[in-house]
Amino acid sequence: MIKSLYGLVSRDIMLAELNCCSGFDAASLVAFVAKCEMGTWSKVEDWELLDDIDILNIFTSGKKPDGELYVANELFYKDGYGAFSIHHLNLPEFILCHLSSFGQCFFNGDVIILQRDKSIVWVFNHDGFYKVLYF
Repeated sequence: MIKSLYGLVSRDIMLAELNCCSGFDAASLVAFVAKCEMGTWSKVEDWELLDDIDILNIFTSGKKPDGELYVANELFYKDGYGAFSIHHLNLPEFILCHLSSFGQCFFNGDVIILQRDKSIVWVFNHDGFYKVLYF
């Protein structure tokens, strides 16, 4: 059951953690992604045609998430949700079950994965561009 794979973290806590590790003062996840615009981005070509797990593997190919993670995708904005708190070992299964559990693809808009203990952020934007930020 997918519910056993994650916990929920409030929007405010996720944003505070992102701002704390990055030094940004973003008022929203959209603003955080906008602040990440500088520098080089990579692109997942034809990402809309790929399975979510394949996008994850491309998105994290340079540096794999490790340990406890906060993960935000489009569900972050829906009432009753926020960010997901997930151990990295559960992330692939969570992503594989996401469509059937929530009715939408995991990579359906901006996705942010935060590894708080090392201040690493993976950012995937809604156009298929991604980068890893080390703070």
